[in-house]
Amino acid sequence: MELIVEKKYELVKDDFVMVNGNKLYRIKSLVDIEPWVAAGQLGGYIEKEENLSHEGTCWIFDNAMVYDKAVIKEDAQVSLNAQVYGQAIMSGQSMATDHAKVYDFAEVRGDALIHYRAEVYGYSLVEDNAAIGGNSKVYGHAYVGGISHIEGFAEVYDYARLRFNCLIKDQAKVYGHAIIDKDAFITDHATIHGNAMLKGHIRVSGYASIFKDAKVYGSANIDFKVTGEGEVIVYTDPTNPRYIITASAKQDWFNSFRFSGNSKDFMEEANKLDEEKASRYKAIVDLHLALYEVR
Repeated sequence: MELIVEKKYELVKDDFVMVNGNKLYRIKSLVDIEPWVAAGQLGGYIEKEENLSHEGTCWIFDNAMVYDKAVIKEDAQVSLNAQVYGQAIMSGQSMATDHAKVYDFAEVRGDALIHYRAEVYGYSLVEDNAAIGGNSKVYGHAYVGGISHIEGFAEVYDYARLRFNCLIKDQAKVYGHAIIDKDAFITDHATIHGNAMLKGHIRVSGYASIFKDAKVYGSANIDFKVTGEGEVIVYTDPTNPRYIITASAKQDWFNSFRFSGNSKDFMEEANKLDEEKASRYKAIVDLHLALYEVR
């Protein structure tokens, strides 16, 4: 037996706009849609009823537009001149607002927010509590989740993956097969690409570039070029008992607390300097190798 779904809106046939050759009609609610919409309230524009589900509380507000084969369902919202088109899907309690665009085969779900002229397109996926705004772009096969924020003309694309609590801003770019986890902060034209991996409380800024197979773990501030052959920097801050492991291109010793190279080279060099310290450093290395799964 086919389930009959009560219609919650109708198309206003004499109120339409033309967009890229598509005729879009304004919608009008037939029932109260708690908590946002009262019966009789006008909404935004859709091309056909397949664009907006009659189930859930999903709605299109003011002059926002949804067309082509795009679908808004569950409790998703589109407002403030945002556009969703192509074969894009928005679901959950996600929102597209303030001139944002979601298109191609992109999917936005969970509690994700796309706003302020941001664009999500290609085959990208944005979910959880992620927020994309400030003229930023997510495209290709990129993934953005957790409570990651992308703003300030930043871009995430190709097969890049952002998880947990990442902040990408100020024209920074993450692309290739790069993976960023934990609390990374990428800003000021920095680029993360290739097979680079960042995992920890890491800040990258000042036109820095992390690429190839570089791996950055733990806590670090990076404002220089980092390329990866599996090198590891291990250092301690004398004013802070936390220890830091990251990946970097070969660097000189900054002081007695810092070294660049892989963990084996580090231990060899540390033994030359101070055997007592070397034993403590080895414990640090072993701990972080286990904690952050450094390979």
